[in-house]
Amino acid sequence: MTPSLALIKKSRSIFKSELAVLFRVRKGDFVYSDLEKEIMLSDIDVAIQHGVDTIVFGALNSEYQIDENFIAQIVDRSYGHTLVFHKAIDALSDYKKSIDLLKKYQIDRILSSGLANTALEGRDTLEKMNEYSGGQIEIMAGGSIDSSNVQEIITCSKVKRIHAALLEKNTIQSKNGNPEIVHRKELEKLLQLFRN
Repeated sequence: MTPSLALIKKSRSIFKSELAVLFRVRKGDFVYSDLEKEIMLSDIDVAIQHGVDTIVFGALNSEYQIDENFIAQIVDRSYGHTLVFHKAIDALSDYKKSIDLLKKYQIDRILSSGLANTALEGRDTLEKMNEYSGGQIEIMAGGSIDSSNVQEIITCSKVKRIHAALLEKNTIQSKNGNPEIVHRKELEKLLQLFRN
């Protein structure tokens, strides 16, 4: 979900490296109404004004194909910022056709679990996607990545970037849902692996 403007501003004031923000108005599929698209484009405009470096999004049309019209609008609004196509690609069956289309729009990265439920399960497809993209689009692995599987995923898929949510598994069920809190120890373990 798209973070609040206050969170974007606070993140930018603390974090000096690349700041990537996901633009998504709701959970569920990546087929958006005209109103949802309008909101996402406005959110992108505001976020760029406040120092966001990378725009992360996914968009499919009603036929469950990549929504080229919406991508063209995002590209027009991005003013040369880095563009990442989010995991919507995992809902499609032909990654080659998808990569070719995203190259046409000069998308910089694709975040994917290799068309599988997790990046570990999709590691072989991630490798094929990485090879097929020929370095024109960077493939970034994402989907249930943690310290127990990250090395195998990177070794098998040959990706150079990963995305890991590392959320705590909350055993207490709240009537308002479980909070999404980063698992600090898991984050520290993952960072330690990359420092070695």
